[in-house]
Amino acid sequence: VPERVEPAAFWGRTALLAALALWSVKFIVNGIDWESIGGSFLHGANLAFHEFGHLFFRPFGEFMGILGGSLFQLLLPLALLAVFAVRQRDNFAAAVALWWCGQNFVDLAPYIRDAEYRVLPLVGGGGEESHDWGNLLTMLDAVDSCYALARASFTLGILVMLAALGWGAYLLKLQHIRMSG
Repeated sequence: VPERVEPAAFWGRTALLAALALWSVKFIVNGIDWESIGGSFLHGANLAFHEFGHLFFRPFGEFMGILGGSLFQLLLPLALLAVFAVRQRDNFAAAVALWWCGQNFVDLAPYIRDAEYRVLPLVGGGGEESHDWGNLLTMLDAVDSCYALARASFTLGILVMLAALGWGAYLLKLQHIRMSG
């Protein structure tokens, strides 16, 4: 918590945390729903990082090239969390980055669940052969696990988002105390 807390910054953080909390409720209530998750503002940003991850991990082989999209989508917010927490000493920004990581687990859940039927729209209009999770789970002979893996990704994502909200709320409480006294 910074030594001096500016009221405008405090209330801006409070508004941001409230917005993330409301967004979290929407994800929780709608569950693993492609329309809700895929139609989310963050899905477009997540998708750009997902696609970059394929390029980044491609030199490490076919499996990693395919997994790299989802992996990079999860690792980028964690890298930002580390930068904010360690280098910038901004734990509130780190909590927001943690929330984003959790949201990415939620974002991946419909895609993982679709591994069996491969009906979701894909970037570039690729056919069934372009479905990352369909291909990954086929390589692992685990397509029949797609529903359980999707549920695990969604549940972990929600838990991480809630933990991040709790962390952010705790930091705001400390900032409010510092600002008031």
